Amino acid sequence: MAVYISAIANRRHARDAATLRAVDDGSGWKAVPPPAPKSQVELKPETIQAIRDGLWLVVNGAGTGRLAQMRATTSPARRGTAQVISLEGLKAAKGKSDKDLRDNGWFVFFAPRDNPQIAGVVFVEHGGHGGVTAAPIAKHVMETFFAKKEGRPLHAGCRR
Repeated sequence: MAVYISAIANRRHARDAATLRAVDDGSGWKAVPPPAPKSQVELKPETIQAIRDGLWLVVNGAGTGRLAQMRATTSPARRGTAQVISLEGLKAAKGKSDKDLRDNGWFVFFAPRDNPQIAGVVFVEHGGHGGVTAAPIAKHVMETFFAKKEGRPLHAGCRR
């Protein structure tokens, strides 16, 4: 999913997933070189733009990712839910297993819309619907990224 959202954000150029692009050790940001382009997605530019517009509506329109909406910038995204077990299996396992069988939530994003500087995936194991559990985490990641980049103060819970 990280490679997918990277290709959409970069308008066709997929990159290998990387866990970070910069490190702040307290003395300012130090860039970590991005991975080289991996490949090119074979889609027409108008198709990619239609996907980007749809992803933007997930967060900024009437979509299910509104909990990731930020005031300062816009972020296209897609949320999802990955079942751990089928509904029938869940009913059959009720009371017979001590395993956590709740669905997983995920959220893929990039920001800002027109000049992406960050892209990522948030996966919340057994977190239920991604629009409820993973979207707020993605928002927190993006807000922290842009606050540090722009020298703005971080929220009280983001000072580390």
